[in-house]
Amino acid sequence: MEDKDKERLSALECSLIEQDHRLFNVLDNFFIQRKSWALDDPKRKAATKALFWRIFFSPMTVATAGGFVAIFTLIILYQQNSILVDQNSLISEQNVFFQEQIKKQNEQMDVQKSQWVAQRRAQLLDILYSDTLNDSKGSNVRAKSEAVLAFINLERAKDKDKLVDLSSINLKGANLKGANLSRLDLSQANLEGTILQNVNFEGSILDSASFVGSDVWSAVFTKASLKYAMFSEVKNVGLTSKWQGANILGIQGLNKNDLAWIKEHFAIKETSRPMPPSHFRVK
Repeated sequence: MEDKDKERLSALECSLIEQDHRLFNVLDNFFIQRKSWALDDPKRKAATKALFWRIFFSPMTVATAGGFVAIFTLIILYQQNSILVDQNSLISEQNVFFQEQIKKQNEQMDVQKSQWVAQRRAQLLDILYSDTLNDSKGSNVRAKSEAVLAFINLERAKDKDKLVDLSSINLKGANLKGANLSRLDLSQANLEGTILQNVNFEGSILDSASFVGSDVWSAVFTKASLKYAMFSEVKNVGLTSKWQGANILGIQGLNKNDLAWIKEHFAIKETSRPMPPSHFRVK
C-alpha cells in the first residue's frame, strides 16, 4: 500500500508540475529543482513539458505570436498597397503617353489629310481649267463632268453652305444631268451645249454665263442670278418652272414666249439703276 501511495503521490506531483504554467514556478522547477531530482524521476520530464508548453503554447506566447503575425500582415499589406500605388502611377503615365501618341497621330493624320486635300484640289482645278473658255474642243468632257462634282464635294466637306468659286470655267458639252450645282459662282462660265436636265442652280451666280444650245429641261433656277446670261437656242426653257426670285436682268437670246414663261413664274427683272452723278441737275 505504501508503494502505491508513493506512486500516486509522485504522479500527483508530476501533474502539478506539468500543469503549473506560472513563469517563475516553471523556471524554478526546470532550472533549480530539476537538478536535485534523479535522472529517472518523472518530475524532470514534467518540468520539461511545463517549460515547453510555457514557451510555445501559453496565452502570452500565442498573443505575442498573433501580434507578430498581425504586424507582419500589416507590413505585407502596406507593401502591397505601395506596389498598387506604384502600378497605378505607372498605368497613369502609360495612359498619358498613349494619349500623347494618339494626339500626335491625329495631328499627323490631319496634316496628311490637309496635304491630300490640297493636292486633290490642285488636280481637280488642273482638269477643270486646263483649257480656255473659248476653246471649242475642250480637254476631256467626261473628266470635267466628274471633276466638277468632285471639286464641289471637296470644297464643301467642312462647310455645306460654302459658295464654291467656279467662275469662268469651261464645261462646254459636259453631261451634268441631275447634278446639284446650287450656291456656285459660275459667272462667265461656258455651259454651251451642256446637258443640264434636272440640274439644281438654286442660289447660284450665273451672271454672263453662256447657255447657248444647252438643255435645261426641269432645271431649277430659284433665287439664281442670271444677269446678262446668254440663253439663245436653249432647249426646253418652257419645261422649267422653278424661277422664283431669279434675277434675269439683261438676259439675252430668249424668244418672247420663253421670256414670258420665265416672268410668269416669278422671275425678277431688275430695271431700276442709280443715275450717274453727271445726270443730276444741281439747283
